[in-house]
Amino acid sequence: MTIKSPSDKESQIAELRSLLSRLDLTPEKIRQIEQEIRNIGSGFAGEKEAALYIDEKLGESRNWAVIHDLRLEYQHDSAQIDHLIINRLMEILVCETKRFSEGITINEHGECSSVYKGEKRGIPSPFVQNQHHILFLRRFLEAGVVKLPTRLGFPIKPSIKSLVLIATRAVIERPKAKIPGIDTLIKSDQFGLVFDQTINRGGNLAKVIGRDALIQFAHRCATNLSTGIL
Repeated sequence: MTIKSPSDKESQIAELRSLLSRLDLTPEKIRQIEQEIRNIGSGFAGEKEAALYIDEKLGESRNWAVIHDLRLEYQHDSAQIDHLIINRLMEILVCETKRFSEGITINEHGECSSVYKGEKRGIPSPFVQNQHHILFLRRFLEAGVVKLPTRLGFPIKPSIKSLVLIATRAVIERPKAKIPGIDTLIKSDQFGLVFDQTINRGGNLAKVIGRDALIQFAHRCATNLSTGIL
């Protein structure tokens, strides 16, 4: 079940465009604002594309809850999670979305580059970035900001996995060397296949929480976490 859809970024883009009308902007500042507009637009397009494939697979499921575009805030720190997916076994999938215009290349050291107009440019590793999101989420939940479902009076410790979704038209160049986390990098249109093969494999049914408990927990995440209520 989809609990929260991706947020519209039009207001952010409109605000940035209004800044371009100022007469005191330097050429460099104009370039930065225009680049930020392109980044927001491209990122939102990637999130929407991934959300379509995720919702197609899980949007009507009674055993999975999907939260798109979730902002976490805790102790003067924050994390932006593109897609958070939770099931009745309290298995949580944290999905990071990237939309590169042409593709991404990873070398044998795990260093990443995006491709733009045929040229490679160094970028932060998306699967390392998503691991930081997972660490933040663990700390967030362990702090009790959002009440976890319980069993026999004890909070259920969630199991958290990572997945990085790349735009379907992008080319992924992988190294022959085994890089930690690289197997979590897939194209958005592969979500359903990867989900069935490696994620939706069942588990200890004795640990299953009720559907109502799942939906309540997901709603608490979507409201409390996205607004930073502590």
